[in-house]
Amino acid sequence: MIPDDVITQIRDAANIVEVIGQYVQLRKAGKNWKGLCPFHGEKTPSFNVQPDKGFFMCFGCQKKGDVFTFVMELEGKSFVEVAEQLAGRFGIEVPKIEENPELKRMRGERVAMLELNKVATTFYRELLADPKRGQPGRDYLAKRGILTETSDKFLLGYASAEWSLLAEHLAKMRADLEMATRLGLIASRPRGGYYDRNRDRLVCPVVVPGGDVVGFSSRIVGEPQDASDPPPKYINSPESTVYKK
Repeated sequence: MIPDDVITQIRDAANIVEVIGQYVQLRKAGKNWKGLCPFHGEKTPSFNVQPDKGFFMCFGCQKKGDVFTFVMELEGKSFVEVAEQLAGRFGIEVPKIEENPELKRMRGERVAMLELNKVATTFYRELLADPKRGQPGRDYLAKRGILTETSDKFLLGYASAEWSLLAEHLAKMRADLEMATRLGLIASRPRGGYYDRNRDRLVCPVVVPGGDVVGFSSRIVGEPQDASDPPPKYINSPESTVYKK
């Protein structure tokens, strides 16, 4: 484990308003700061940050804690990962520690999941740019008045209507298909094999500060073939080691 005195140094150095301000638009309210809670949907700010105590609390969903808790909850990371992340940001040296097997496994899984999401993001982006396959996605963006600059900024992509394009791509890469299933990128067929969970959809990656893609949100583009049983308009990634809703 990281020594207690180092944890104290990190906590003292990590300005909680500055850190949370990366994720939440905060406004000064007396000696505290307020904003919309990132842990639940709300229109009236009930999320409070108390810099003098190094503490945050939402009076709506009751989430509360310190700077470590906030990043752990929002990014789905372990305490050690967050401590190392904050230490690196605020220039504090953390002594090398011997990880227990479970923590090492979780860290490895997190890295692998983020890499799979990165591969999927690139795949969807390339499909959107494809002259033939990406046309429905580009038509939808044009219809909604979304400029190329905006599409590039938010890393928007397109999942074609074909049933297993991404699944086949991942299989050729010898990617972990079971892990891709847990990430919600693909789904398993009852009789074996896999199919794409996102089909004929505009795909928007969920990107956290630092640039990691932790999940996806997609919207149907075309008209459903079976009006009596239409697909959901939106599909969001399930919760995983890297994505907490």
